[in-house]
Amino acid sequence: MVTVWEKNQYDKEGYLLELKLTEPTNDNFSNEAYWRHNIMFLDFTITNFLDIQQRQVFIDQNLRISEQGSPFILQEMATGKQSYQDPYQNNYRSTWSGNVSYQLTGDMLLFAGAEYESRSVGEYQRTDIKGNFDALQVQATKITEKSAFAQLDWTFGNYRLVLGGRFVDNELTGSAISPRLSAIYNLGQQNSVKVLYSEGYNSPTLSQVNLNINNFIFGNINLKAETLETLDIAYTRANPRQIITVNAYHIHTNNFIARFFKNLVPGLKDGPDIQSSNTDSFSRTGLEIDYQQVWDPLTLLANMAYNREGNTTDKNDLLANGVPRYTLNLGLNWQLNEQGSVGLSLRYWSERGGDNCRSLLKK
Repeated sequence: MVTVWEKNQYDKEGYLLELKLTEPTNDNFSNEAYWRHNIMFLDFTITNFLDIQQRQVFIDQNLRISEQGSPFILQEMATGKQSYQDPYQNNYRSTWSGNVSYQLTGDMLLFAGAEYESRSVGEYQRTDIKGNFDALQVQATKITEKSAFAQLDWTFGNYRLVLGGRFVDNELTGSAISPRLSAIYNLGQQNSVKVLYSEGYNSPTLSQVNLNINNFIFGNINLKAETLETLDIAYTRANPRQIITVNAYHIHTNNFIARFFKNLVPGLKDGPDIQSSNTDSFSRTGLEIDYQQVWDPLTLLANMAYNREGNTTDKNDLLANGVPRYTLNLGLNWQLNEQGSVGLSLRYWSERGGDNCRSLLKK
């Protein structure tokens, strides 16, 4: 991979302000309102700034040695800084939300609410060693997202049914409805079966949309929101000394956001630029087993997971190659007394793939 800068010093600060008001009006009705304001500050010192002409010379020089399998060389350049302009004023994420809870009957609860969120970033500027403006990495951007949600929780006999949904309207990516449905059947005092279906909605971040670092890493204004559909079927056995959970799942994603090389061959006139893009849909299926057992003074914790798509290559599921197909975790804790304990932990991950820089450039 062509290296166009080195990061020497990284500074990040954040502040979270939150105000919450909860008021139980009566035995059947309660309401809550809150405001959350998250401020983020980011800057770092960088060496090896390359302008367009220097960058092309750098790529051409490294192309010759990269064809022989050697790593790219690094060319020393001037020191500078990348930072947001007035970050405490322009970089924030503010959320206003309110919800109500109403006990319709002794077995039925209704929960509903709404949320308004404002996201903002200021200009992300690059300056030279003297502090002079050199390039604009991110334009100042502000978007809003509005949502409304509702959920009905109903218990009857050995059954519990939860039906809900969320409506989201994002200024950048449009609107969507995400349903959620779960059903639980109690086989007895210690055993239950659960079926859960849910959909998730994840709009792109502002940096994924409008980032432009050194004419090398680009955002994408045309990004769509990620959507995720999940189906879980689980069996649980629980008592004071033992918990066993067996969960089978299937996940289907659409428009997953990832970074791609716009040009696959280093040395092109505009270089191997990287841009955020949406992938095609892909799915994952697996099984998880959790086991907890207490024999005073010993406690055993165990987890086993099977990922069917683990350690496979899929052009749409870019992370599957780095996920092990099998994992196993064992933990044993011996409580010596009230003040001390001894623990043992064992972990096993099956084979998983990996890519070096050159193989990534060729895909």
